[in-house]
Amino acid sequence: MNNLTKVILAVCAVLFLVSTYPIGAKVSYISYDDTPPDPPQIEGPTNCKIWVEYDYNITITDPDDDRLTELYVKFGDGTNLTLKPPGSGCCKGWRSGITLVVSHKWKKSGDYSVEAKVRDIRWNWSDWGMLDVHVPKYKCKVENPAEAEANVIEPELFILMKRFLMGHTINSEPKFLIRFWQ
Repeated sequence: MNNLTKVILAVCAVLFLVSTYPIGAKVSYISYDDTPPDPPQIEGPTNCKIWVEYDYNITITDPDDDRLTELYVKFGDGTNLTLKPPGSGCCKGWRSGITLVVSHKWKKSGDYSVEAKVRDIRWNWSDWGMLDVHVPKYKCKVENPAEAEANVIEPELFILMKRFLMGHTINSEPKFLIRFWQ
């Protein structure tokens, strides 16, 4: 196509637009597929103990392969977490399909729902992805300290209790010991 043909086509396009739209009308048209990201997929332990840190793998994807700029996680116990990729900016962000790892330590027994949503570079938020977590209650009983150490489920908790109880001793032996188990 030569230059004269291109000029004639451009003039025809302008004349068509002028004749179709009233004078002063603003015409804007942007066409692109823009769907929100998919709900994050959360994988990790669902039966947890208190005071033990657990890792959760959260996979984030966008059907348009847009960059993902923010991840918001709720653990259901009042703890929330917002993650943004390093160097966030206009064209920065995580690639679709990446898996992020977040850690959490449950401080009370109960049933919780780990929930996450992600935002893409066009400010679209996904629906919530969810994973239910159960943290069972611990039973408690007082027993002979000499037998307890071999049966303790939570060694960190045993050490803390032992330090506390050593302050209440007769002849360097604890008066009692509290044992926790599920």
